[in-house]
Amino acid sequence: MLSVTGCRKDPNIPDPVVPQDSVDTHPCKKFPPEPPLEWNYIHTGDQYTWPTFNPNKENEFIYIREVDGSFIPELVKYNLDDGTETILLNSAYISSPPQWSETGWITFHVYTGVNQVWKIRDDGSEFTQLTFGVKDLYPHFDATGTRINYFRGTNYSNHELEENPDLYLEAKMMFIDLDGNVVDSILIENIISQTKGGQFYYQNWTVADFEEDVTYFIGGTENFYGCYKSSYEYLELEEIHTWDLDQAPHQQVSCLEYYNNYLYYTKRKNSLHKLNLTTGMEESIREGCDTKNYNCLSISPSGDKMLVEKVLSTVLDEGTIDVQHEIWIIDLMNDSEVKILGD
Repeated sequence: MLSVTGCRKDPNIPDPVVPQDSVDTHPCKKFPPEPPLEWNYIHTGDQYTWPTFNPNKENEFIYIREVDGSFIPELVKYNLDDGTETILLNSAYISSPPQWSETGWITFHVYTGVNQVWKIRDDGSEFTQLTFGVKDLYPHFDATGTRINYFRGTNYSNHELEENPDLYLEAKMMFIDLDGNVVDSILIENIISQTKGGQFYYQNWTVADFEEDVTYFIGGTENFYGCYKSSYEYLELEEIHTWDLDQAPHQQVSCLEYYNNYLYYTKRKNSLHKLNLTTGMEESIREGCDTKNYNCLSISPSGDKMLVEKVLSTVLDEGTIDVQHEIWIIDLMNDSEVKILGD
């Protein structure tokens, strides 16, 4: 098992900036007709993505900073009280949203030619590789923070899979402890959509969250998406909510978080929503459009605030769109929002 240290203080900490109430002035518009050669999307300046609250401290969160001109992103801890930052890691290509547990560990997958699960302490120490499989993706802590659940994928070709369908069995849900030891693995071959008649693999998820002994996750086909839950034993699956993508395009869920009997999530182009698990009713928190949408969210430990990654797009000319990723905080009690990070 590889273990290295990846913590350093940012030597150029700016003067503390206490965010003030902000007005979102970015207009919500439709893009003009797409040019013949498709849009050219660019990013100018640093990008701020994947914010996650400290589950033990309301005034801290981590995020990924994609530094302009650099290939390697930075994992940064931010203090909301005084605006100071600590760079926890800047030596690995983190390619999934970081997950922070109450045990003080942070996990994510790192790309080094193939994706593997790593962990790091929230002080930036003990950066450690945990898995060495074929393709290990999207780790999440369970509700106790002592086990990590991830999807083990495969890199087999279509020909290999056609010749040996049992190779699909290599793709499964894995549970490991904080030392990387395999605790359990779960294989459910597929879920059949009675509405669309298609099938998709439960294991092939990118969005999930845990609440006690229940897992909530998103899965689907190209035309049909659903939110499901399963018990700790993963023996039964219950459908919570579904979206018909033929009737409502751009509904793919890109982020999911459970809090107090609600599921909060983002849907591409249709922004922030929450789902009441008692009534099954979906409610809108923020609507989006071509020029403004939301990619990721995190609920504060008290449940009264939400960090969001806001994606703002500006058409520069007939063929170019500048895309900016910013971090905002929404006060769920009074529906106000404040910009935290963004150029």
